[in-house]
Amino acid sequence: MALTAPVSEQSYLGPTTINFSATASGYHGAIQRVDFSANGSVVGSATTATSGYYTFDWTNCTVGIYPVYATAYDVYGASASTTPITVNVSLLQPPQSVAITSPSSGASLPTPYDVVINASAVDTADGIANVQILTNNVLLTR
Repeated sequence: MALTAPVSEQSYLGPTTINFSATASGYHGAIQRVDFSANGSVVGSATTATSGYYTFDWTNCTVGIYPVYATAYDVYGASASTTPITVNVSLLQPPQSVAITSPSSGASLPTPYDVVINASAVDTADGIANVQILTNNVLLTR
């Protein structure tokens, strides 16, 4: 019995899908099912192996640190479990970089003057939902 996915200490950005995969063979007979568990509760099961692997996709896994393991049951009721490993699901990270592109830092502008503020933001994971521009902790625009 071996848990082949996920791997120990694997990190995810959540909510997410965690793909479980395990190999198992029955000492007393054929494998009836493999249960996949997180935090001590079964989150899914597989009753057939594909290319030797029992698999399950845990969808909508929320933020948390989870001890996960697999338990195989043979047709005679005997069972074996893998040693629990830990996976970490954390919140999506904020944008990796945000910069005001104009006016330039330290620019002097005549008064009264309507200032056009341009900004750029880069997020390598999921894109940018919005950029907020504040002055003295007062929101100017989104």
